[in-house]
Amino acid sequence: MTTFTVLGACLALVAGAASSHWTGMPVLLAYLVGVNLATFGLYAYDKSGAKLGLLRVPENTLHLFALAGGTPSALMAQGLLRHKTVKRKFRIIFWAVAAIQIALLAWLLWSWR
Repeated sequence: MTTFTVLGACLALVAGAASSHWTGMPVLLAYLVGVNLATFGLYAYDKSGAKLGLLRVPENTLHLFALAGGTPSALMAQGLLRHKTVKRKFRIIFWAVAAIQIALLAWLLWSWR
């Protein structure tokens, strides 16, 4: 497991727990807030690392955070930061993750009717 994965997961947990504690937000929603903040932060760090020649965030870590629920902020970071928008293999995996999440969400909504 990479350092970025551990740091990002810690950030997601801390932000989620703090959000839940301070706002009374449901735990699942607080988790999603935390994982999306962590995902955006990892994209921003990776973009600055790319520009400055610093240590980069592995693509698998970015995909893992998208899969863990950070897809909305990953998409937002790609647009706002103009990061990870050209590499074809990365885009294919990203949109496959998003499609799986959309299908799962549709199935959950349909099954709860």
